[in-house]
Formats: sequence, C-alpha cells, structure tokens
Amino acid sequence: PPTAVVEPLSAWELHERLRHLAEALEYDLGLVEPLIAELSVGGRATPYETEIAAIAASAEAFAIDEALSQLHRLQERLLASPMP
Repeated sequence: PPTAVVEPLSAWELHERLRHLAEALEYDLGLVEPLIAELSVGGRATPYETEIAAIAASAEAFAIDEALSQLHRLQERLLASPMP
C-alpha cells in the first residue's frame, strides 16, 4: 500500500508512482484511487501538479486510455528532467 506523503515527491519518485499507476490502470482498478491520492498530495507545489490533476480526472471518469496517454506523456517529461 502507498505510504503517506508529507513533502513533494522528487521527479524520480513521481515517475515510480506513475509506473505503479499505469500498471493499476491496466490490471487492477482497485489500486487506482490510493495511488491517485498519493500522487495528488506528492505532486502539490511541483511543476507537474496540473498534469497529475488531469490524469486523476481522466482516471476518475474511467477514461483509462486518456489517463494512460497523459500518464505516459508525463513520464517522458520526467525522464527528460534531471533526476537526483
């Protein structure tokens, strides 16, 4: 289960959680809600906050293909940014 997030997640941590979310969207929708909640909290005050909110909105509307497309675009952006 996801752990409580207190401070913004790093780009690497966001990427890892997005990877888990992609798997959940494809194979286990029951895991989506807690992952979205963790990403929403961990993505606050980051340059990715708006994109995370868009992914969450798509997932909550069961627009799985759109959520996955948005998620993959954000992953590419994260991979292009310097990670510690």
